[in-house]
Amino acid sequence: MKGKVTPWILKSLGFFALLAVLGAGLSNATPRDCVGKFTLASATQWGTVNLPAGDYSFELDVTNDLIVIRGQKRNVAIMSLEHHEASHLESSALVLVSRAHRKVVSTLELRAQGLIFTYPVPRDVREEVAKGPMTIEHVPVAENTK
Repeated sequence: MKGKVTPWILKSLGFFALLAVLGAGLSNATPRDCVGKFTLASATQWGTVNLPAGDYSFELDVTNDLIVIRGQKRNVAIMSLEHHEASHLESSALVLVSRAHRKVVSTLELRAQGLIFTYPVPRDVREEVAKGPMTIEHVPVAENTK
């Protein structure tokens, strides 16, 4: 076996090379662009995550469209579908859509950033909303830019 390179060794070297590249990227990562807080009065779905009622804080990385939410003894990371500029915002808020008492985050509006982030709404909720009346709720967000 001396001097022979096996497929297992090649896979291991590739894996460690990937870890080194990812580690270097994380160490050079830019700081979060925005931090803030919000309170949910009732259980709410955000992407694929269900958040119970309560107080939350968040860190938003605008460059990567990634938000990390902290609260209720749980941290979750959610990626937006897209974001766009919006200079007309009067306040910062989470926009929830609901029908039949099921609330889902559709957008995060950040006045200080001048940005709106759009989040995926599950197919069954989109179908429910298309069937009839829905409620739109604005949950206030306190934001601080870094």
